[in-house]
Amino acid sequence: MAAKRTAEPADSSKAAVIRPLLCLRIVADETAVVAERLRPMVERLGGSLLESGAGHAVIKLDAVRLPAFMEQLARLGRITERPTGALPREGWVELQLSW
Repeated sequence: MAAKRTAEPADSSKAAVIRPLLCLRIVADETAVVAERLRPMVERLGGSLLESGAGHAVIKLDAVRLPAFMEQLARLGRITERPTGALPREGWVELQLSW
């Protein structure tokens, strides 16, 4: 029991530091175009593509760049799912994008 109690505070502090993934989904007529343009778009905004696969990507981006990212993403397709609640305004965030 003592070991369990000791581990709980450490787990709680990690949860405060690590932000949950922000989920986005777009519907695009040309999904290949999304995959092709995503990396250069993210890199222009100072972010990085952490993971990429067929129809999905995980992106790391400075929170101050989120509005610009959302604007550019809307040019690739119609955004059908956005993060709920207030968006972070500082620090790095991870976005899970599906298309």
